[in-house]
Amino acid sequence: MQSPRPDPVLPIELIDIILGHCDEGNALLYPCSLVDHSWWILCARHLHEGRRQIRLHSRLQDSDSLYTYLPLYPLRSIRNITAYLQPGHGENYADPFALERHITSSLHCIKQLNWKNVEALAIVMDFKGALFFHRHYISILQTSFPNIIRLDLQLRTETFNTLFLFICSVTQLEVLVLSCESLHDDHDTEPLWDLLLPLPLHTLHLNIVVFHGISSDNLCGWLRGQSPMNNLRSLSVMNCDGSTGPDEKVPTYIQLNNALTSLYLSFPADHIDPLTYLGDEDASEYVYNLSSLKSLESLSIHIPDSEVSASAPLPQLSVILMRLISTLKSITSTRLHKLNLISGENNLFPTTEWNSLDEALSSEPFLFVEKEIFVPIVDRDAADIGLVMQHAKQLFPRCRGQQRLSVTHLDRYGFSGVNLLEQSPL
Repeated sequence: MQSPRPDPVLPIELIDIILGHCDEGNALLYPCSLVDHSWWILCARHLHEGRRQIRLHSRLQDSDSLYTYLPLYPLRSIRNITAYLQPGHGENYADPFALERHITSSLHCIKQLNWKNVEALAIVMDFKGALFFHRHYISILQTSFPNIIRLDLQLRTETFNTLFLFICSVTQLEVLVLSCESLHDDHDTEPLWDLLLPLPLHTLHLNIVVFHGISSDNLCGWLRGQSPMNNLRSLSVMNCDGSTGPDEKVPTYIQLNNALTSLYLSFPADHIDPLTYLGDEDASEYVYNLSSLKSLESLSIHIPDSEVSASAPLPQLSVILMRLISTLKSITSTRLHKLNLISGENNLFPTTEWNSLDEALSSEPFLFVEKEIFVPIVDRDAADIGLVMQHAKQLFPRCRGQQRLSVTHLDRYGFSGVNLLEQSPL
């Protein structure tokens, strides 16, 4: 069947105006552009001119033709680019040859255009292999995006040297969001201790789930050599707890700069042993000491729902709340004015520990601190959401009485690996 052509009766100028009023998200315009060459010519300018974000998918069968004509159109407004490397239909995420094909496709798209105005680059890697092991990919990224100030990396497996060699090469970087499922040491290669994180870096989000070899010690030792990072003001640490206790790397992260003004910590319940004993004599081992953060203005704590038992809380909740209370008691900053608590709805049921937290937050150090409870809920009607909000409020009667408490519905999934209070480009 022959592809439908743009209506020849309508003047081309009128068609251009109509296409220019398509939705901002390109949900209608993008499919039209894929019909054939003539439709692409009409749609291409509106797809990208005046838009600040563009997404590059390596798995598109027609990626070559898709970007052939982009150089014909001005792209001065593009500031954010997200590059996806994802297996296509029938491809194995562990196949190194498939990864190489997708890297080649992605680089072809990138090299077609001049990205000098791009300020934010995000890379989503769904293959098992290490992306930054491919040096030619690093080289093209460095030359194609010379002015990026924000870097979002969502990776599966990487090695210490190759990953941070690229990150540290972006010398003007101000915001780094790093999520890596598995970080390995480089075989037969010493860690590059002389690498320096970019001096302008003021915001850092870290979610490194599993370390292999001695990469955990390497990372901590290397980070200690970076401190103080004088410009760092905002820090997010996801997946703070391990199966045997608190993540020993978190204190290293926190000590990167005592002048931090914003701190976000995520405590997934599934990572904690519910039988952990927290008596007074050993509770200090499970507390993140924030006493050195004299300039702290905002503290955010995320307690996700269990991914193992999604319909009910696990016993770990009481352990997390007890740790949280002890951590709050370590705060010495007189500048703290905002405390955010993000909790999955299954955790919101009356317990002794919630009552103790309410008591702590309504005490002298936090009297004038604004407290906001965020509850992530997606695809639910307003009545259900309202009921959950009421449950959350009822856990904090003292704070409610002080008129310092608000409860907010967060319309996004409560993943533990991201900062839920920040809008992500991914």
